[in-house]
Amino acid sequence: MTVEEFMQLRAVRNAPLELINGRIVDDCEPSCGPVIHEWVKSNLIQILAEWVRRNSSLKLFSGAPVQLDDSITAIPDIALFSGLTTEGIDSFHNTPALVVEVISSDGAAELETRISRYLKEGTNSVWAVFPETQSVWVYDPSGGARYFGGDQTLIGRAGLSDYSVPVSAIFEGI
Repeated sequence: MTVEEFMQLRAVRNAPLELINGRIVDDCEPSCGPVIHEWVKSNLIQILAEWVRRNSSLKLFSGAPVQLDDSITAIPDIALFSGLTTEGIDSFHNTPALVVEVISSDGAAELETRISRYLKEGTNSVWAVFPETQSVWVYDPSGGARYFGGDQTLIGRAGLSDYSVPVSAIFEGI
């Protein structure tokens, strides 16, 4: 299936679908799933929105389809773009600078695939957020990964500007 065919199907079905190597993946579990997943995502949006307000070149999206290449259209929980404009675009073809995935149901293999595909296509940083353990792993294109949990402060560069937030703020209220 091509990305064009996929986008037509997605518009008709109006469901959170992803296209991975020509195969449709129903991404409903995280988007329709546990309240905790959505709660953590909401906390992250509030936290990252403050960063976006201080950096006018950034745009923050949640649940938007991102076309990474001709065979992959993904729907990250949160995507942060730098230098994005609406001129002449009908979908997000740019690679996000930062992707955040709140992990509530993905298996290890699926998680590894998601992270590697974002980094391969040019994403500067991927945050894998685990509500169950109240921890965050931050991945970068060099293959590095850093763990943040407890009372630590998450420090992410995302190729944009330095950023930090207490890990506890991400999980506030749960």
